[in-house]
Amino acid sequence: MENEFIKTTLSGPVRGLMENGVETFLGIPFAKAERFAYAQPVDAWEGTLDATRFGPACPQYRAWFPHLDNPERLFYFREFREGLDFVYDENCLNLNIYAPEQAENCPVILYFYGGGFNSGCNAEEPFRGYGLAKRGIVTVFANYRVGPLGYLAHEEIQKEFGRDGNFGLDDQLTALRWVRKHIAAFGGDPENITLMGQSAGAISIQYMCLNEANRGLFRRALMMSGAGLFPRFALPKPAAETHPYWEAFQEAAGCRSLEELKEMGTADLFAAHERFKQGRKRSGRDLRADRDRGEGGRDLHEDRPPAAREHHHRRADASAGEALRREGERRIPGVSGSKPSPPACFAGTLPRLSRGRTRR
Repeated sequence: MENEFIKTTLSGPVRGLMENGVETFLGIPFAKAERFAYAQPVDAWEGTLDATRFGPACPQYRAWFPHLDNPERLFYFREFREGLDFVYDENCLNLNIYAPEQAENCPVILYFYGGGFNSGCNAEEPFRGYGLAKRGIVTVFANYRVGPLGYLAHEEIQKEFGRDGNFGLDDQLTALRWVRKHIAAFGGDPENITLMGQSAGAISIQYMCLNEANRGLFRRALMMSGAGLFPRFALPKPAAETHPYWEAFQEAAGCRSLEELKEMGTADLFAAHERFKQGRKRSGRDLRADRDRGEGGRDLHEDRPPAAREHHHRRADASAGEALRREGERRIPGVSGSKPSPPACFAGTLPRLSRGRTRR
């Protein structure tokens, strides 16, 4: 096509699109992962990578059970994905890059979508970086695994990997490390990365701010409609405390082991999880447990990130104020708050990230 071009990168040549002065690269694989295993970075590919179309999204409940009779879910359907078609595949760890034409040493935003940790993808309607690219910012939208594929915890996982659960959060960390290593080839400054996310994406970024292993990997954090919600939405806990939930799901799915869960078809896995969650709702078990914890009776499920303390190397179960104080100790400049719409709303309100330049 006339607007296609080839860029040389450390990973190999990649075919992108030139659209209104913005260099666009879609569906770039940053990692691969087997089901219920941690991501392995993709640092090279054979031949020229075609990055002219969106990559697959992580399979999620909405592919089979959209629940559009629920007003909240109908609202998000209309806001984020109405009229769009998605391909769902477990080989979903890809990212999209939007860069100014001939960019060099530009500030970088790495964005993580929301969706309650059980839905969302980087190809939804708001996640286009054209406006930010025209302001001299390289923007990256990364996929991560959600639902049972992203947050199942199991003693066999601990035995195999020496850690448990949090595949989705690990995907985000892998994406961050990939961006830091490779973004210079796309005109970005690896020393000037800002993490940005909404809802579950914002909560994920707060986890990253509390993880000492991430020191120096990013410079700033922008958290929309999610930071500080630990106590009422995603209270971190040791992964082992979520094992009873996942053991009950495994039994309900008719599986005798984690290996049998791995072998289930994707649609069958999500159908089993949907039946399991609906059964728990009818039984009121989740609501009673929430009331016992003083959390207002919200219908929480254990398919949120366990954010195990052993996974993060320091406690992550603090109140919002304590968590933000710790971020201050590490001197990570951050913005936290609520906005009426996703990142497009920042087109005129982003803090100055410093200027890059374009080659002419």
